[in-house]
Amino acid sequence: MGKPKEKITGSRAKDASVQKRGGNNRKDSHPKILVTRYKWVRGDVGKYESKVSNEMEASLLQHKLKFCLPPYLEQLSIEPCSSEERIFFKVSTSPPHVYMYQCLFRDLGVVIPFTPFEFEFLKKINVAPSQLHPNSWGFVLIFQILCSVMGIKLSLGVFMHFYQIKLGEPPFGWVSLSGSSNVGLFQIFLQSYKKFKEEFFKVQSAHKDATSDTIFHLNGEPKFPLSWKSQPIRFYGSKGLVLSAAEKKDIEKLEVLARPLESKAILLLAGSKNPQDDLESIMGQSKWRELKAKYGDKDVETEKVEAKKKKTTG
Repeated sequence: MGKPKEKITGSRAKDASVQKRGGNNRKDSHPKILVTRYKWVRGDVGKYESKVSNEMEASLLQHKLKFCLPPYLEQLSIEPCSSEERIFFKVSTSPPHVYMYQCLFRDLGVVIPFTPFEFEFLKKINVAPSQLHPNSWGFVLIFQILCSVMGIKLSLGVFMHFYQIKLGEPPFGWVSLSGSSNVGLFQIFLQSYKKFKEEFFKVQSAHKDATSDTIFHLNGEPKFPLSWKSQPIRFYGSKGLVLSAAEKKDIEKLEVLARPLESKAILLLAGSKNPQDDLESIMGQSKWRELKAKYGDKDVETEKVEAKKKKTTG
């Protein structure tokens, strides 16, 4: 396995990659990347080299983590990073791969291939998977679970209604989402998510190039940004989006929830045998009944009754 094309210059990559202070933003107290093509990246991001530095560590993680769906186990592998590689480096397409943080798989249950909703969102805001902060990944994951339990069709417009990009001026670090003026749906997953920054590795396709790869590419083109981007696309709630009548109704359903919902509790619904009952417990019975009464969720009630019948007769 060869070294990456981009290198942090200097005898000691970790130190020589940054300047003591700098940045276009006067408030930016972080160091500055010296490599010209990455000057838009905040310097503190460049300080972190991967702890997954050899084949043995990568192999252990491959067996330990649920990083991909079972049908793709033969098509994907976890690969180590050299001491010179950084999370924001431009990725190669021979073979195709992406940089990923361990916590996304371990803590949040992200799996590859990404869902259509996930890669459409990454494409919409023009960021790579590792460029989106883990807590913001949590919002994306938990929104999908909540919609599934509540019978709401997944929609970027509905999700974006409740959030906005938290992004200052360059140089940029990790991209975060925060609640829009409409108030976010969920609490952040962790108040302090600091230990993830050195726990990155490559998830690599077994295919030789982009034209044969179907996990990260479609007809040879990336399904989402594979590398960090210098121009993330800002958004502020659903401002400027054209929402359908169905999307507006789904937004109304979500707006009556007692927000922000507890992220970890909603995340657990993915493995629940009775997710609607558990969601009722999280929300409180009165709020659940209010929601069903207002929107006539007869299907939800019917499913609950049938589930209880099966449990009783079983």
